[in-house]
Amino acid sequence: CSVVENVATGACVVVDCGISKRAFMDGCAACGVDVARIEAILVTHEHSDHTLSLPMLLKKTALPFYLAGRCAEELYEGLLSKDPSLAAEFVRRVRTVEAGGEYEIGELFLSPFSLPHDSSACLGCVFSDEKGHKLGYLLLFGRGTYDNRQLSSAVKSLGYPMLLTWQTDNSSDEIASYSTDDIVGML
Repeated sequence: CSVVENVATGACVVVDCGISKRAFMDGCAACGVDVARIEAILVTHEHSDHTLSLPMLLKKTALPFYLAGRCAEELYEGLLSKDPSLAAEFVRRVRTVEAGGEYEIGELFLSPFSLPHDSSACLGCVFSDEKGHKLGYLLLFGRGTYDNRQLSSAVKSLGYPMLLTWQTDNSSDEIASYSTDDIVGML
């Protein structure tokens, strides 16, 4: 989870929501981010380490969610199987974006682009403001996996070369693991 802020206005967009509400609130407080200025949440792809707090955010906020259409479909199906009322709320608040488009999110502009990853659709993006200042957000550097040591037969069956990434000792646990792209995202 990251926060992109227009420092001139304080308007923010949260990128991904894979951490708990408490961890997010503590992180915002530590960085001086006013959560009341959050305009939306951009979801880069549907993996749980990027969407873990989605149900809580649907219940506790009124924020819109921006994500690729195929990603929205995957998340909707998952929510529908667990809680149909949350799935209906998700549909009401989702705003689909596609690579190559231009979108306005409050006081920030979003230009998403496709990234290769083992998900239904994965987005990177360029954020900009009204003065033309730009920030590129590239969370994933290619086809990688938290199981880059290829410990599981599922990963071996994918058949494509894995991107070599640094991993923590918890690399076989998608939630407890931090890889190179997570570390760069945290910087």
